[in-house]
Amino acid sequence: MINFNSIRVTFNGLSLFDNFSLRIGKGQKIIITGKSGTGKSTLLKLIPGLAPVSSGSVTVDSTVLCRKTVHDIRKKISYVSQGVDIFGDTVQSFLNRIFTFKANSHLKFDTEKIKDLFDCFELPDVLMKRNIDDLSGGEKQRVALVAAVLLERHIFLLDEPTASLDVHLKQKVASYFLSNQGWTVLAISHDREWLHDPSATVLKLGEHAHGS
Repeated sequence: MINFNSIRVTFNGLSLFDNFSLRIGKGQKIIITGKSGTGKSTLLKLIPGLAPVSSGSVTVDSTVLCRKTVHDIRKKISYVSQGVDIFGDTVQSFLNRIFTFKANSHLKFDTEKIKDLFDCFELPDVLMKRNIDDLSGGEKQRVALVAAVLLERHIFLLDEPTASLDVHLKQKVASYFLSNQGWTVLAISHDREWLHDPSATVLKLGEHAHGS
């Protein structure tokens, strides 16, 4: 489903990946770990074309990522960045706005589904009316995850998605994404709830970045 084909990536003159190849099958769960600076976030960003490769190629569903295909590929992906890039005044305005984008125009704002996801991630209903700037880091992470699920895509790229959560919520979120057999998940995490899940395959960068 997702292939990195002999890619080379350089950043500020340093080589992050050199002749790196990796094949990820449909429904597979990959947990990416490793020291700072080994290219974990960059690897995720390569898939939707948010970071460039110097050589080699990335394919998604047998489609080679390039300028002509990048927008179609992005329609298959839900990406949650480490910085939790959510916007708007209130949580409700943020969730409303994501349905106005052209790529999401086929979706409907489903109040019941949002309520179910809020319940699942232990977010109170009153949070919908709160200003985004007033949310805690953990609340922002969970709102971003709710938005990712609402897009009804089947590839999830999650960068430290539970870093600000307590142990109980880490387990709940990890289990939610790892137990869905229809989803392909690549998650960067150092949390044991992701790393020790039997359904996940751990990829430790720094050991594999210079070859397949």
